[in-house]
Amino acid sequence: TSEHMENVEGEAAAAPGARQDEVLEFTATRKCSVRPPTEAEETLGENDIRLRTLASAVSPGTELKIFRGDFATDQPLDTTIESMQDTPMRYPLTYGYSLVGRVEEVGPGLDATEWLGRTVFAFAPHSSSPVVSADSVFIVPSGIAPEDACYFPAVETALSLVQEAHPVVGEKVAVFGQGVIGLLVTAILARSFGAHSVLAVEPNAER
Repeated sequence: TSEHMENVEGEAAAAPGARQDEVLEFTATRKCSVRPPTEAEETLGENDIRLRTLASAVSPGTELKIFRGDFATDQPLDTTIESMQDTPMRYPLTYGYSLVGRVEEVGPGLDATEWLGRTVFAFAPHSSSPVVSADSVFIVPSGIAPEDACYFPAVETALSLVQEAHPVVGEKVAVFGQGVIGLLVTAILARSFGAHSVLAVEPNAER
């Protein structure tokens, strides 16, 4: 929004060349803003790590519902992610769960030589420098780009769907819908059983 751009420009003018840590926050129905992190969000716990974000993917499903206000107030933000289970679903709120960053600071209970400089995946809201528990992150193997590592939750979902379907060798499988999850399901099936066994169907002409 123009208001957001004015705020960012004002901060930059006040501190030329300084790095501005920012957090994306959903503030009301169809409204969001970028703000500095709070003191609580910046506080580094005993076994926490601070990341410098390299990439953070947007979920077109869950986050669109939050943006539109299509959710039950005061329900848990996300029951599948431990760090969000005690956060109520109400504005203002931060959200996001597909962030990849490089470790730039660690808490006093961690070995800095083990963590500093490593690239990790975190179920963390959109932020330029999030603080997360070291126990909750996954090391990104060398050779995998941060932008690709952001798809970890989507790949996990796609793999679960394939496993639940129980396809067997020799069967023909049709995948209806070729959005992000559909494309990943198709890719997993094609790699596992051969492309000749998979039929991809997309009813949405825009895709």
